[in-house]
Amino acid sequence: MNDLEWLIEHCLSVNIEVNIHRDYHQTAEQSIIEDKEKRVRLYALEPEEEAECIRRDSIVHLHVYPRTPVTFYTVTHYDIRVALHQMREVCEKDGTVR
Repeated sequence: MNDLEWLIEHCLSVNIEVNIHRDYHQTAEQSIIEDKEKRVRLYALEPEEEAECIRRDSIVHLHVYPRTPVTFYTVTHYDIRVALHQMREVCEKDGTVR
């Protein structure tokens, strides 16, 4: 079972956004700056990951409600496979999945 299938099976809901900055004719860098200024997305990227998002012009947001519509986790990365794997690890460690 891959990470996406695992998340779908074990979590209440899974939301994936890939490169939505392009819907607004923005680069990844413009989107990251705007999100920080407006505090739209409360995500933390390591400086190396942020630089890679900008270099690749790629931002993946993964938002999961593991068990209830109250508690959620968010992972942001430039690579969807890494984001899915990180989210699975978070959910498995937390133990709040269905």
